[in-house]
Amino acid sequence: MRRLNLLGALVCATIGILGCQPGLASEASMQEHLEEIAHGKSSETLKVVYSDMHGLWGGVTITLADDGAYEQTQRTRGSAAQVRRGHITREQVRDVCQLLVDQQAWQQRVPERTPVPDESRATLTIRCGQTESSIWEWYNDLAANGRLGLIRDRLVELGRRFPAQTAPN
Repeated sequence: MRRLNLLGALVCATIGILGCQPGLASEASMQEHLEEIAHGKSSETLKVVYSDMHGLWGGVTITLADDGAYEQTQRTRGSAAQVRRGHITREQVRDVCQLLVDQQAWQQRVPERTPVPDESRATLTIRCGQTESSIWEWYNDLAANGRLGLIRDRLVELGRRFPAQTAPN
């Protein structure tokens, strides 16, 4: 019995260190926090960061906070970054949270594999209070997966009304 307890402790410690899979408690906590924010019943802080930025090819990074602070940095190959900043409404923040709940955006679903040349990942990090999750998908599979691409598109759409400014080098 003692050997099994030691083995179980080692397995749990390894999973915790590697971050392979969030625990059920943290998944439930993230879901609960996001649902509360979506229904306007939470005072937890929120930060959502989506990024598919590639060092060579460019991409987009979007940050959204619970107070509606929004920032989008977009860069294409060979050009300066364009930045959009502004504030969205609390209702729009709640709508994003509902989308995150609908997509169970705290769950990693894509298995690890070796990337093909020049393949990159799109990442989504969510922090609600002290609970944080980070998931990813292969950028080339965003449309087919219909998950992170959907979240990215919603976040990009929120920033369209803000003027783009060229970022200093």
